[in-house]
Amino acid sequence: MEGIRAELGLFVRLTESLVFRVLAYLEAKDVLRMSCAHSVFYVFCNDEPLWQEAALLLLKDQVVFEESWQWTALKSLGKPSKPRRVVLRGFASDFLYRQWYRCNMDLSAFHCPCETIARIPSRDVNYETFVEKYESVSRPVLFTDTTTGWSAHKNWTLDKLVEAYGGLEFKIAPRPSSDAAPRSLQLWRFVQYLRGQHDEDPMVLADRHFGETAPSLLKDYVVSSYFPQDFFSVLDDQRPDYRWLVIGPQRSGTGWHVDPIQTSAWNSLISGVKRWAIYPPSFVPPGMSMAPAANTLPPFSTEGEVTPLQWFLDVYPTLSEDMKPLEIMQYPGDTIFVPGGWWHLVLNIQDTVAVTQNFVSECNVVDVCADILSQTEREIVWYSKFKAHVLQVLNQLKGQDEQALQELNQHRTEFHEYGHPEIRRLKRSIQRKATAIEKIEYLELFRQEGFKSLRELKESFTNEEMWRPRIELICKRLGLSVHDRIDNVNDINDVDLGPESGNEEDIDDAESDDELEGVNPVFPYGEYVFKFYAFSTGGMKSFTEEKNTLEILSNTALSTIVPSIVGSGTLRNDSDAADSQLICPLQAITLDDAKETSDSSDKEVCGIESSKYTWGWPYLVFNRLPGTNLGKILDSEAVPCSVSSLKRLAEWMGTVLKTLHGLQMATVEAESIHAEDWMSFLHTQLTRCYAKHIGTTFEQKRLFSAVEKFLPDANHLADILFPDKRIVFLHGDLNSENVLGNVETKQNSAESTFEPTALLDFGDAFYGDPLYDLVALHISMFRCDKKLLRIFLESYGWPERDYLGDLKCRQNFAYRAMCYTLLHVGNALGMAFEYVPQLATAGTLEEVATALWQL
Repeated sequence: MEGIRAELGLFVRLTESLVFRVLAYLEAKDVLRMSCAHSVFYVFCNDEPLWQEAALLLLKDQVVFEESWQWTALKSLGKPSKPRRVVLRGFASDFLYRQWYRCNMDLSAFHCPCETIARIPSRDVNYETFVEKYESVSRPVLFTDTTTGWSAHKNWTLDKLVEAYGGLEFKIAPRPSSDAAPRSLQLWRFVQYLRGQHDEDPMVLADRHFGETAPSLLKDYVVSSYFPQDFFSVLDDQRPDYRWLVIGPQRSGTGWHVDPIQTSAWNSLISGVKRWAIYPPSFVPPGMSMAPAANTLPPFSTEGEVTPLQWFLDVYPTLSEDMKPLEIMQYPGDTIFVPGGWWHLVLNIQDTVAVTQNFVSECNVVDVCADILSQTEREIVWYSKFKAHVLQVLNQLKGQDEQALQELNQHRTEFHEYGHPEIRRLKRSIQRKATAIEKIEYLELFRQEGFKSLRELKESFTNEEMWRPRIELICKRLGLSVHDRIDNVNDINDVDLGPESGNEEDIDDAESDDELEGVNPVFPYGEYVFKFYAFSTGGMKSFTEEKNTLEILSNTALSTIVPSIVGSGTLRNDSDAADSQLICPLQAITLDDAKETSDSSDKEVCGIESSKYTWGWPYLVFNRLPGTNLGKILDSEAVPCSVSSLKRLAEWMGTVLKTLHGLQMATVEAESIHAEDWMSFLHTQLTRCYAKHIGTTFEQKRLFSAVEKFLPDANHLADILFPDKRIVFLHGDLNSENVLGNVETKQNSAESTFEPTALLDFGDAFYGDPLYDLVALHISMFRCDKKLLRIFLESYGWPERDYLGDLKCRQNFAYRAMCYTLLHVGNALGMAFEYVPQLATAGTLEEVATALWQL
């Protein structure tokens, strides 16, 4: 072989794959000439994948497949007969063999070893349950027996399709591995190709206009009752592409991609078998190129260059079990649901016929709107019409749910203490629609502020020049001293409010706009701290909760260790003419602008009327408490915190939290309302639990596959997690960034001492089970150290009989604490895996609970 290659001149420097790629640029007649140049080139130039490229470039939309791509091309060039094969001895090529093997392998036994996506008979799940358990929490699922009664099973066999529509042209999907593909083919030509091909990357018929090309096809199927909402329907001819007829030969499929505009999708299989692989949005598939495919417009869809078959053969075997995707096989009659934003790859195990649609519903409409508004490549002229329709429908649906809830509440005395399951479901449904309405209304505000995206706006939260004029004007309102600069704007966590702060690392580490929602601009300024509340959902609620909480705490024993409010208000105060420059977009005002317009009374500033703004930027001004952020001390590798300091911290937190949890409620009625709200919160977290953990800690999916068995079911949630029915005032976010203290490092000492002095950030305060507060405390502040947890519990006065019980008892402290860890709004368990990596090697959630919480 080496002797043969030595005769190739400069080509000897190229790998076999590069030789093939160079030859692939040749036209069919030049491939014939090249095959005569040398015996090695003769072998390469008889390779079928090379002739596939040549034939497609030659014939384009007039392909008539004849047994092989080589003979198809030669016949079109006028060659009278097939070429005679010459055997070349002494030549071997692993590259050509592997390519031949992939082109001819039979996939009939190529099934996934273990299905990790739920397969559910459609008769067992109604629409409401689907929304609650799957769609609203962004969880893939496959339903069986969903196409019963479809005439497509009879009319969409290949023979009948050719008989009815053979002369019509249908679109052919671009091939990710090559630019050589026809734009469309007559159906009879494509079916002839499908039945004769032996390609590694076969052509796929994927026509988004099949309903216009052959309208009668639309009568052969009906959209499942699981997908009644289609908000794009209001756009008529302006709507983005949304439905496809897909006919794929064996070995074909679609590479890794995310569906357009964050839409969700359903795919119903009429014939054949498909293998699906799926990753959550935060997990980029291994081995995938992030370069967009030539036929797509970023960021609508991204496809790698690796074909589905190549990925399963070359990448999949190298993955550990924790890194492998969620998988399932799809058979005729099955319909799979893929939530918006999820990566998915599909391999056709047999020749397949399917229909698929992308859709927008109440569960994904916010993400869709955010994606549309982030487009800078072109103006979305139909968005206003779409938004108005969505808001109208959501309000109508919300009204229907409220009416149904009112009727059920008339019989409330007949139900369980914490409500009938249908009452709980309706409350969650109402809240889901209300949240969607609120978010959609606020989504456009980043453009009003002069930014191109929500992320760009939130990156401004550490921009001193942008925010200092506003801080100075608030100082004038409150009669506070004006300083030359904002202190430590890039070290914000030294002074305030943990993950809610405008810390650059929080913004950079966020993988989606959802993760940015808790980020608010916070600035230390002289003796004060200024906190502005962003317009993400919960912004006004967070402002109100924090303001009310600090006002309550100012009259308690905790007043000396929590911030006191110096002032509060709304940044854009239309009634104050002297402050009218605050109406300007954030991006449009600088220090010089503020000085020049300080006496302006014009109600229209920077081209935007004040009435056009729907967010006024509420703010709180606190006194600036001295001290250093505990999180920075705990993260310091150079000078770690002493053990004695950590013990004193645990004791201090026990005293502080006991006082906080002991605050009295105003009335017995208020306590009852808070208890009901707490149970509603837990039921909501229960429905979201699996999807949340799969999305944030995908590598531990083997643990989370059993999360629903580990947690109590909805009917027993209150009795098991909340046995004593004790409702207290919760901090809600007791992480290490929310504690300040005095730090001292003695000369020549390898450790530092930390004396806690202040507790911050009450924006997440609410009422609930006191055990819930211990999750962030133990994991973030104690870094899962059970010795510190025990010291805390003793200082708090927690009943010893509670936390020394047996894990097998489902009302035990450790079991309940583990449940709250799973149900926590933050990624508590992911943080625990980070601090104690060996936890991730546990075989079951029971083992994790024992290691994390059992004392």
